Order: sequence, then structure tokens, then C-alpha cells
Amino acid sequence: MLEQGIMVMITGMATVFIFLVILALLMVLSSKIIIRFSPPPLPESSSHSHDLIAVIATAIHQKIKNK
Repeated sequence: MLEQGIMVMITGMATVFIFLVILALLMVLSSKIIIRFSPPPLPESSSHSHDLIAVIATAIHQKIKNK
């Protein structure tokens, strides 16, 4: 009876281990596929982002002021 319990435990642990290894490999593979086929990031000019922040801040200030 004890030997059967140990065999079931080892079988279950091996099954979980194999599943986790397969899951990790699939995650690495999908990450490489996504990186390969994703579009390159767009270069962003720092002056445009500063202007955008200023416009957003002004709009929020005006909205709060008009309440």
C-alpha cells in the first residue's frame, strides 16, 4: 500500500514537472515569435512629447478652472 502511494506521488510529480517544462518552452517560443513579427517601435521626438505634456496639462487646468 505504501509503495503504491509513493508510485502515485512520483508519477504525479513527474507529470507536473513535464507539464511545467513544456509550458516554459512554449512561453519562450511564443516570446521569440512575437518579438520577430512585431513592428519596430516608432522613434519619438522628445520635443513633441514635451509639447504634448504641456497641452494636456493646460487642458486639464482649463477643465478644472471651468467647473
